[in-house]
Amino acid sequence: MMHALTKNGSLLAAISIFCGVAGGVTLKLAGTNSNALAVALRSIIVVCLVFPFAVWNRERFTRALNRKMFLRSCLEAAAILTLALTFFQLPISLIMAALAALPAFSTFGAVKLLGEQTNRTAWIGVAGAFGGCILIIKPAIEVSALGGALLLCAIFFYAARDIYTRKYAANLDAGVSVAVSNTIVAILSLLLVPAAVWQAPDLGNVVMLLLSGLAATGAGVIILRAHQLAPVSKLAPLRFTSILWALAFDWLVWGFVPDPLAWLGIAIISFSVLLIFKAGRSSNFPKGPIG
Repeated sequence: MMHALTKNGSLLAAISIFCGVAGGVTLKLAGTNSNALAVALRSIIVVCLVFPFAVWNRERFTRALNRKMFLRSCLEAAAILTLALTFFQLPISLIMAALAALPAFSTFGAVKLLGEQTNRTAWIGVAGAFGGCILIIKPAIEVSALGGALLLCAIFFYAARDIYTRKYAANLDAGVSVAVSNTIVAILSLLLVPAAVWQAPDLGNVVMLLLSGLAATGAGVIILRAHQLAPVSKLAPLRFTSILWALAFDWLVWGFVPDPLAWLGIAIISFSVLLIFKAGRSSNFPKGPIG
């Protein structure tokens, strides 16, 4: 019975990861004359999909609205916004490869800021993941300096969100948090839209935005269910399937293939983060999000 639940959880996690990549691809394809407007519209769609479920139980919704949840949602909103804008600047595969190093950043922050303990194997993994990330960022900056900067900011904010969640908000209501964070993203994105480019997207962009909103919502909801069925140590390594999906989309849609330096970075990150996951089975530190 337990094996079946774990298997189902792994399947759901894999689906969630695909949804996360597909959400980025469709958002990039939905880019209008204002990328910030596309991000805002996508976030509004996510809020419309999640909010009814978040407020279904009014007492639960009221209880969930507290300072810790709001601060966590602000960190998540900053991560979502910077990552979403990165999709318009860089190839999807470079983005996903760099994000695969996120557990290393979370681990480093947990040790330094929360005083958590780890072992030598994990530190080797952290150092390797940092090095691999640098190899990814270098060709990314050559494509777009703004994209490279946004990608680094996204990794920082996601790591900060994970550390804050572990320290202060481990029991928050996921539905309410997603609704609040995407509301913040929508507001901030609209503030970035120049007045001169306000116009309704065409039908093709609307379809892509709807698909992106559905994929983003599905990724968040499905991964929550996956974590209820299987341990993190079984699900976390599936993060690397996001790189495979991203490589496939980049090649099929945009004809992009990473250069040898980026491939080396991908290989180093994959090996290093697997070391962190292995060490994490006997150490006390966060393994990072999947979705």
